[in-house]
Amino acid sequence: HKSRKNIHTCNIHLTFLKDPYVPEAMFDLYGVQRAQSINDLAKQANIISIHAPLTQQTRHMLNSNFFKQAKPDLILINTARGEIVESSALTEALKTGKVRHAALDVLEQEPPLSDDTLISAWRRDESWIKGKLTITPHAAFYSQESLHEMRVKAAQEALRVLRGCTPQNCVNKSFRTNNLKIA
Repeated sequence: HKSRKNIHTCNIHLTFLKDPYVPEAMFDLYGVQRAQSINDLAKQANIISIHAPLTQQTRHMLNSNFFKQAKPDLILINTARGEIVESSALTEALKTGKVRHAALDVLEQEPPLSDDTLISAWRRDESWIKGKLTITPHAAFYSQESLHEMRVKAAQEALRVLRGCTPQNCVNKSFRTNNLKIA
């Protein structure tokens, strides 16, 4: 694959956390390694980008133990779910320099509490956090075009159901009824 060649040409080594939902062949296809645990990943990675759902297993997956084992100068990106990263542990890792930079599209508490140490320091531009934290709103889809498209698709889906058709994006199929029909 071309992408595999480009990654290796740039001397980038990809390691993914073992995911029970992704077949082993997919990793072989792209030539990436699998870390067997989050602690193994912490010891290997220079940059970690989180792309995981929030579950019992992933809540506070990146905690003080994780950051203690992480390589120095870690760059952390979280665009998944805020509660995957324990905010107090991240704060300490940023203070000590264990984490060089954190880019967060999500926060553990949204909206953040007024006394949140990390957010308060960022807002006050305290020296220990200056240039180490990027926070963006969790609104990647937002644009005039996407808002229009969202409204059109919602109307089309409602009309589809009213005509007795199966919805394209039904998330609760067990509760679906087809007794609402119009001509």
